[in-house]
Amino acid sequence: MTQAVPPPVPAPTEAIQFPLDVDINAVVNDIVRDWSASPVLQTGSADMVQASLPQHLPRGGAPMSRVLNEIKSVAVAYRRRNAHPGFFGYVASPGLPTDPLGHAMTAALNQNVVGYPGSPGAAATERTVIEWFRQLCDFPVGTDGVLLSGGSLANLAALAAALYDALGEAAIRDGLVAQGHRVPIILAAESVHFSVQRAATVLGVGQNQVRSIAVDDQFRMDADTLENTLTAAQDRDELPFCVVASAGSTTTGAVDPLEAIADLCTRFGVWLHVDAAYGGAGLLAAGLRPLFSGIERADSVSMDLHKWFYLAFDGSVLLYRNPDAARRVFFSQSEYVQFDQHGPAEEHMFFHLGPELSRRFRALPAYLAFRYYGADRLGHQVQYNADCVRYLASLIEAETDLELVSPAVLSICCFRFAPVSMREDLESVDTLNRRIRDALQASGEFYLSHNDIRDRPVLRVCAISHTTQARHMEQLVEFVLAAGRALL
Repeated sequence: MTQAVPPPVPAPTEAIQFPLDVDINAVVNDIVRDWSASPVLQTGSADMVQASLPQHLPRGGAPMSRVLNEIKSVAVAYRRRNAHPGFFGYVASPGLPTDPLGHAMTAALNQNVVGYPGSPGAAATERTVIEWFRQLCDFPVGTDGVLLSGGSLANLAALAAALYDALGEAAIRDGLVAQGHRVPIILAAESVHFSVQRAATVLGVGQNQVRSIAVDDQFRMDADTLENTLTAAQDRDELPFCVVASAGSTTTGAVDPLEAIADLCTRFGVWLHVDAAYGGAGLLAAGLRPLFSGIERADSVSMDLHKWFYLAFDGSVLLYRNPDAARRVFFSQSEYVQFDQHGPAEEHMFFHLGPELSRRFRALPAYLAFRYYGADRLGHQVQYNADCVRYLASLIEAETDLELVSPAVLSICCFRFAPVSMREDLESVDTLNRRIRDALQASGEFYLSHNDIRDRPVLRVCAISHTTQARHMEQLVEFVLAAGRALL
């Protein structure tokens, strides 16, 4: 008889055990205590920051106190505070006080939310969150969806579903060559988020097939131009397979005329995807919701939780009116994963609705936030952000040295320092506004990102933090006026 291999025995010092000997609350409190302190952005040379961390693979461990001090000296010391009341740069969430708890529970549970069989509780939670967002968008019963990493992946998944819904089963099997000589095209406003062009590249459609539709004087997609383009596409034997409408563009906050666009998509038989990655939270606010009339007629909608819904990174809700269109694209089976497209709820698979297979429990922080604060309280905060930006627009219009470039529709507005005597000298005004923007960032009290409208630099304010108040708008105007006049 062959002798069995003796059982392995781990050394006691090598075993990994729970719990970790550290006060997680104390660590988190040290970080969030100054989440709105100045400067907005603390930075340094890349080489200097990198040198603060050990660059050789650590073969042995180190005390947790030392490890924490290392990461504090880098990730905590050199960071951008998204919750700072003067952070107006990017559409980046400030985070909610519920988020550290939600993300800690997500890590502790460590669920791979592929579908119901392997993570029933997490799957039920995600489907509940999807149902809440279905109601928020007034989508019909039967709508389904999935939480993805962000708007880029959500837009990619929606465009994939739209593309192959138009091309048919043969293209799913054999690729774009199977659809013959008709050129698939995407129609979107010239201000559409660049993730659409990236998706066109990944899908093999090509960036040149994303046809730009002109915008009106409010920076919204012009419906008449869209109609003319759809009509001309038929004459050119092109295949418009998707119109992408923005419900809150990241440049100006404009909301495209969704009702008129939906009418055209119905008439021409084209999939309508609404990119509400930034603006979707406006649906929570009674004063803003009318702007989104028509979103309920879309075939798909994307909304980022880590933008104006205030949640920490990352999570994007993607809804499909007809989830079968997505399942035809993303459905797959293997030797060890065999679930039908239309099985019972106990076999529901999220990877049949999007490109991700392994997926963390993204729905948990969202569930905690909505249950703790409630949609109405979050909506009131969204409305307050919009009201503050409208107040800013009124302050700008009251100053002769300032020029409002885009209206305050949601929580974004763009303006320029442009004294009347200089307004004909566009190049000088351009230079002046670039220098003002740099001065704002150098002050540590404000952060505005680079932004051009019609090839001219502007001062773009995007207020999506629950720490921002009306007085910060007054301070911003005072700073811009003082900085501009000093630079003159």
